Amino acid sequence: MNKLKEYYKERAFSLFGKRPHNGGRTTFAQLRIIPEYIVDLESGQVTGQVKHNDKVYLTVFVNVHSQTTVAKGSLIGIYKHTKPFKRKNYIEYMIDEAKFLIENEIADPKEDYRRNFN
Repeated sequence: MNKLKEYYKERAFSLFGKRPHNGGRTTFAQLRIIPEYIVDLESGQVTGQVKHNDKVYLTVFVNVHSQTTVAKGSLIGIYKHTKPFKRKNYIEYMIDEAKFLIENEIADPKEDYRRNFN
């Protein structure tokens, strides 16, 4: 009986591309456009901007202390550079990065990167 069930699962996948409900897929990809950050340690506010060719496409304001996030803009104009990531992926990424910057009291992320990796 178990072999018959496995056979049908394999056939369903090969014919219709259907996967079992308990299966999943994870995609690993590199961010092609890295957001730039402005950090205010006193207020716990971090502003992240996604720029391409000196034009700001997405701005995310994260207040870590009050746990609020406001996002303005979209990535539609630069989708070919940002795919497979969408707007929500960039927002989640910037929220996590903002928490890290405030918790570790990093006021200038670029300078911190230069100091640690050069």
